[in-house]
Amino acid sequence: MRKLVGFILVFTLVFSMMAVTNANEASGSGSVPQPDYLPYVEVGVLSEGLAFYMEAGEETDSFGFIDTSGKIVIKARFEAAGIFHDGLAPVRIDGLWGYVDKTGQFAVPPIYTGVGRVFEEGFAQVVKDDKWGYVDKTGKEVIAFDYEDTNPFNNGLAPVKKNEKYGYINKEGKEVVPFRYEAATVFSEGRAMVKIKDKWGVIDQNGIEIEKPKFEEAFPYSRGLAAVKHEGKWGYIDLSGREVIQAHYDEARPFQEGDLAPVQVDGKWGYVNKEDTMIIRPQFMDVYTVFSEGLALVSIENEDDYEMLGYIDQRGKVVVPYSYDLMGSSFSGGLATVADGGQGSFYFMRNPLNVQTQEPQPQSALPSASKVMINGREVSPEAYNIGGNNFFKLRDLAMLLNGTNKGFEVGWDQDAKVIRLTTSKAYTEVGGELAATGQLSVKQAAPAAAKLLVNSEEARFTAYTLDGNNYFKLRDLAQALDFNVSWDAASNALTIDTKSGYQPE
Repeated sequence: MRKLVGFILVFTLVFSMMAVTNANEASGSGSVPQPDYLPYVEVGVLSEGLAFYMEAGEETDSFGFIDTSGKIVIKARFEAAGIFHDGLAPVRIDGLWGYVDKTGQFAVPPIYTGVGRVFEEGFAQVVKDDKWGYVDKTGKEVIAFDYEDTNPFNNGLAPVKKNEKYGYINKEGKEVVPFRYEAATVFSEGRAMVKIKDKWGVIDQNGIEIEKPKFEEAFPYSRGLAAVKHEGKWGYIDLSGREVIQAHYDEARPFQEGDLAPVQVDGKWGYVNKEDTMIIRPQFMDVYTVFSEGLALVSIENEDDYEMLGYIDQRGKVVVPYSYDLMGSSFSGGLATVADGGQGSFYFMRNPLNVQTQEPQPQSALPSASKVMINGREVSPEAYNIGGNNFFKLRDLAMLLNGTNKGFEVGWDQDAKVIRLTTSKAYTEVGGELAATGQLSVKQAAPAAAKLLVNSEEARFTAYTLDGNNYFKLRDLAQALDFNVSWDAASNALTIDTKSGYQPE
C-alpha cells in the first residue's frame, strides 16, 4: 500500500506548502463509514472535484479522470496524469506532455518533454529542447526557454536557474532579483528562502536581505513563521527574521491549519502552537499529511515494530483507527483518497468529523505593488494582497467610484449590525477615506466577521481586518456591484472599468 506515498504525499505536501488554507469546525468525532471501493487499479488525489484513475493494460497502463462519485469523466487514454489546478491537469500521451481541461480537451498541446506540477497564477512550466520556459492557459509560450530549472509563480515572481545560479523573474520574463543563489524557494508571504555558500537566508520581493544566510535548512513561510535549522536544531523565525521559537527540536515542519506545527523530539513527532506549547505530545513515528479540514494522517509503531497509520484531530484524538494497510491523502472538500488493502484498495473517505463550515484563517497580507487604474485614471489607494487576491478598504473604493455609474453609498445599520451598500447613490464622506498612512508592511490579517447587504440583499464577501480597518476582496465587490476588474502583467496594473459589467477570471 505504500506505493501511494510517492504520488499522494508529494502532491499533498507540496500543495499544502503552497497554500495552507481553510480550517474547519467539527461538530463531533463522527464515525468512519464502510468503504465504497472504486473499481480501479490506482486512484490519485482529489483536486477541484476530480482525481486520476489508472487502468491496467496488457502492455501499458492508462490514466483518465473520475469525479467524487467514482464516475469516469475523462476516459483513460493517457500514459501519465497529474492533478487539476486552475482548471487544468498535466497529462502525457505518446511520450509528450500537455495540459487538459475538465472535458479532456487539450488546452496546452502535448508537445513538451516535461512539465511542472500545476498552473499557478495563469502560468505553467514546460520543457522544450532540454530548457524550461512558461506557457499560459491558452498554450501560448509566454516566457522563453532559457532556463535550466523553473518553479511556479507566486505573487508575480518565480525562482529560475540560469548559468548554474538562481534568481527571480516576473511574468514578463524580466530579471527582478539577480542570479546569485545556489538554490531558492518560491515566495511565500512576501518572503523567499535563498541559499549562498551552503547556508539559507531570507529575502523580500525586492531582493533585500531580511536575514543573512546562516541556516543549514529552511522551509518557506507559512502562517507568519518559517521553520529553520540552526546549529543542528530546528526552530522558527518570523517575517522579520527574528527567532520566535528557539531552535531546540530535532526536526520541524511548517505551521498549518489550526496554527499547529509538527516537531520531532527524541525520534517522535508531536505538534506545537506558536507559543511553543506542546499541544499534542510527541508519540508518532511520522506525520504524512498536514492538518486539513481538521484531520492529519500520522503513524505509530506497534509492539512488533510495524508501522500503523491513522487520522488524528487537532487535539491528538484518533478519529480513523490505526491500520497496517491504511494510506491516504489530506482531506479536501470533505473527501480524502484512501487505500487500505481492501477489495479494490482505493476509495474516497468522507470526513468523519462531519465538517459543516469552512472558516477563513489569519493570513499574511502583503502591500500591493500594483498600479491601480479606474476608467483610465491612475489612483493610489492603500491596498493589500492576501492569498493572491487584492483587498481594498470599502470606503476607499466607494470614494474612488463616486460619480461613476457604479457609485454606491455605504451605511451602518446599528440595530441589525450590518453594513448596507446602496448602488446608484452618491457616497457620503465620513473622513479618512484614501488617507495615506505610509506604514504599509507585511502584516497578519485576521478574518473579518462583517455582514454586508447590497440593496437589502445579503451578499458573500471575503474580508480581513488590518490595523482596525476591514479590507474586502476586490473581485467580490466587483461581482456584487457589477464592474469589471482586469490585470495587465506588462504594466503591473490593476484596472477597474465601471463601464463594463463583471467578468469572471
